[in-house]
Amino acid sequence: MEIHAVDGCPQCGSSLGLVAATGYEERQVFDLPAVRIEVTAHRAEIKICPGCGVENRGVFPKEVSGSVQYGNGIKAWAAYFQTQHFVPIERTAQIFEDLLNHRIAEGTLIKAGQELAVCVEPATAAVKEH
Repeated sequence: MEIHAVDGCPQCGSSLGLVAATGYEERQVFDLPAVRIEVTAHRAEIKICPGCGVENRGVFPKEVSGSVQYGNGIKAWAAYFQTQHFVPIERTAQIFEDLLNHRIAEGTLIKAGQELAVCVEPATAAVKEH
């Protein structure tokens, strides 16, 4: 919420800075938040055991498997555009570039669709069986 204060009376010039508001007129603006790529850096600690000298490493979450990768939000958008709206790969890549100022390789978009197919395979098989 943004309050737009009235600091002075335009009629007589009196200060209204310390005068309590008697009411408000409200207007609302519906808009989309700025969409941008969010990068989360993951670091696994490396420590040498003072007792035996062995190097020990922290464990990354299982979904953080590559040195650089796209997260589930990007993959979901890619699969959604392609499967729900039949947007071709080239146009999907262009949408990402236009909206996020980030070009995603077409191979990455294809892989996102393939990963989705694997995830929904049990449901697809159940529908076919039914």
